[in-house]
Amino acid sequence: MDRRAVRRMQRIRDRYGAGPLLFGIPGRSIAAVLDATHVHRILGRTPEPFATREKIASLAHFEPKGILISRGVDRADRRTLNEEASDTHEPIQRLAGSFVPTVAAETRRLRGAARSDGALTWSLFSDFWFRMVRQVVFGRTARDDYELYQILNRLRSWANWAFVSPQRARLREELMARIRGYLLQADPESLAGVIA
Repeated sequence: MDRRAVRRMQRIRDRYGAGPLLFGIPGRSIAAVLDATHVHRILGRTPEPFATREKIASLAHFEPKGILISRGVDRADRRTLNEEASDTHEPIQRLAGSFVPTVAAETRRLRGAARSDGALTWSLFSDFWFRMVRQVVFGRTARDDYELYQILNRLRSWANWAFVSPQRARLREELMARIRGYLLQADPESLAGVIA
């Protein structure tokens, strides 16, 4: 599906140019962004004026207080916390010394797990990628917490139907409980440790 979607967007760009391409739908207009320059402009100006009803409804399913849909003082405070934890204004994140070996180890494992013809499937890659992400974000104890990943994916899947699907409050609370657990036992060599 991804390949078809990419090809379709490439054909649209070939036919109509760099865009953005405006579409009229009942009650509103939407734009298809077809150019990297426009993507950078949008990302640089978020959340205003790009925090759409769809985005807010979708993200509310699994991160209702996330920075992407926050506004005003809440957004400023959350952004400051994110930037401080990520060391955004530093050339190297303070925990790079522990992150690099984690990435290297998971990359070696991934190479060893690739098919005999060297092909790498999305399923295989995503397993290794999110194992690495869990370690960087929550610490080594989260490495094999597949349930955390599965819960988040289920919430994201429901979020794709944001306007017709009710929010899964119990499932979201399960996700938040797991995250709180990692924060309570925060690995000092993780982003959770920095935040805690």
